[in-house]
Amino acid sequence: MRIKEADPRLVVTMFSSVKVVRDHPTKALTPVELENYVSQAAWKFFNQSRATAAQRLEAGEMELDTTDVRVVGIKIDGHQVINPTGFTGRQLEIVLSVSMSREKFSTQEAPVEGAAVRAYMMLALDGSSKAYYIEVGEELTTVFAMDDGSIRHISSFDWGRKDIISLIEDSFEIEERYIWPVYERYAQAQMSEKLSRKFDKVFFDSLMSFENALSMIVRNEGILKKLDNPPVYVHAHFDLPDKIFRKRFNFDTKKHLTLQKVEEKLDIEEFLTEGMNEIHEELNEVARRRIKWATPTS
Repeated sequence: MRIKEADPRLVVTMFSSVKVVRDHPTKALTPVELENYVSQAAWKFFNQSRATAAQRLEAGEMELDTTDVRVVGIKIDGHQVINPTGFTGRQLEIVLSVSMSREKFSTQEAPVEGAAVRAYMMLALDGSSKAYYIEVGEELTTVFAMDDGSIRHISSFDWGRKDIISLIEDSFEIEERYIWPVYERYAQAQMSEKLSRKFDKVFFDSLMSFENALSMIVRNEGILKKLDNPPVYVHAHFDLPDKIFRKRFNFDTKKHLTLQKVEEKLDIEEFLTEGMNEIHEELNEVARRRIKWATPTS
């Protein structure tokens, strides 16, 4: 099936790990035993995540269609392994990805929530035990908490490229077709210092919506209460001025927060089809069958 990045208002993708304690840890893990554990883990994760997906998509649990299921990682006693068959160990940890939609898609497509997949990819690249990922799109910003293989959606709020365009249009006498090219020159520091200062005011006025939402998330999550601030990554689908990554966000009287730019190319199709899918192709089929068999059909 072809991976399709779908509107996050229609499709939700979740990542989480399911831990299984083996009855006979000194015996080598067999292929049959592994398939049974994957089947159990897939159903458990799916069963737990349906309510979350339904709430985000504002739909009933029985109205959701499962669009993609896959194994993205396996650990034995905390150690990452590609093929756990033949290993011994007490605890098996299976990291799974499940996507659900409130609409029907072609059976030849596997719709996923791109931002959630990129958040997982960023977590794998970062190597931290905990981090945050913010993705900015055309008109929506989405925030995820990344924690040891699990990706948790925190918030989505209205702010994106359209908001910047709108404020520039209101503030400068620029023809509509030139607004974005002029902004890109500003974002890439290719503008005179005098004009850049004027654009600074417009951009950071627009950023207030983003900053207010981020402030609420920081307080609710208690990010600045931790001894070491976890990294907060920002990935935008357009250029942001580097000044935003030098800005100190003072949401606390004693500590401040800075944002880190995502420099890596996060290709979700390559990751899901050429990476994880090839490694765990047979286990993915096991997980999909388990969920299909256990899901009532209308």
